[in-house]
Amino acid sequence: PQLTTMESMKKEAKLSKRVKVFQGVLPRPLFAELERAILEFCGGPVLPTLVGYTKPYWFPFKKRGPSFLIEEVVLRLMRAVRPGPACAGAEWWIRKARSTKAKPLHVDKDEARLKRTGKAVHPLFGTIFYLTDTGGPTLVVNQTISSDAKRVLPPLPTQGVLLSPKANRLAIFQGDLRHGVMATGERAGATRITLLVNWWPKRPDGMYDPDAAMRAALSAPARR
Repeated sequence: PQLTTMESMKKEAKLSKRVKVFQGVLPRPLFAELERAILEFCGGPVLPTLVGYTKPYWFPFKKRGPSFLIEEVVLRLMRAVRPGPACAGAEWWIRKARSTKAKPLHVDKDEARLKRTGKAVHPLFGTIFYLTDTGGPTLVVNQTISSDAKRVLPPLPTQGVLLSPKANRLAIFQGDLRHGVMATGERAGATRITLLVNWWPKRPDGMYDPDAAMRAALSAPARR
């Protein structure tokens, strides 16, 4: 496929309309709070290993305001995403991985609903918020999947965008686009940490509500 870096992707008219990047999206004090909370969280019992995910959590921002730091951040990110009035809430989770580790190309979808109905339903938008400068770039290509999730469409991509990790950077892409993480030759000890947020018109199946322990673990120290 034809690949372009984030800096030159404006030249790729078709794909650039579906992929956007914002640097410094959070105010410095808010980013510092988030960075401190997530780095501390990632060294705790939930994500003690070098590779891991949290469960997917749901924030129904049409029903209530933010109740802890992560939800405050989601609302701030929403200013850049602009998901529109159809968006009912956000699914979020944290990924921690070795900086050298790749992640295969995939499409975000309501996995539980797919198993139940055989139909692939996608978020309105997918977003990646980078907490670190380390790790391989995100690759987004001009592919999606069929409604039954059995075929990749088109079979081969013709365009791709590489999005390099950088702290306080937000990548936004259309929710049905195929994406993944490319391997890198960085030193083995580094860690790639991201906050992933999908924006949905209705709550997907299989979401979790953050409990008191999760809210406390991912709040700014002064608010605990």
